[in-house]
Amino acid sequence: MGLKTTNYQKKSGIILSNAYAKIHNLKESRDITTVEVHVNTSREALEKYGADEIKTVIYKTDLNNTGYNVAYKKIKEPLKETVLQDVEVDAPIIDENGKEVIGKVIEKRLVEIEVPNTFTGWEDDIVLGE
Repeated sequence: MGLKTTNYQKKSGIILSNAYAKIHNLKESRDITTVEVHVNTSREALEKYGADEIKTVIYKTDLNNTGYNVAYKKIKEPLKETVLQDVEVDAPIIDENGKEVIGKVIEKRLVEIEVPNTFTGWEDDIVLGE
């Protein structure tokens, strides 16, 4: 099993029209899992020439779900980050006549957002007999 995509931009800025990724090393501990992923232009190129680029993905370990199949799923999931953002909310304000009314104000709030992971949007590349 591996992952595949098109128009992959490497860290160097070079764009690969096709890219293939395969987990090379998986280290699971009680708290975190570290996945080393090797990338090249195809499955064949990866097997023959090795990695053209190496990526490391780290995620929180779920002790009930471990192994390579879980790792392939996890490295494609967007990351969740908490950021401080301006949010428009209804709040009491004083209008031009001195009356208290409900109006829109901007407040800073912690908001959870999804950020694409290195392999978000990649497709599974499954070969029967692996």
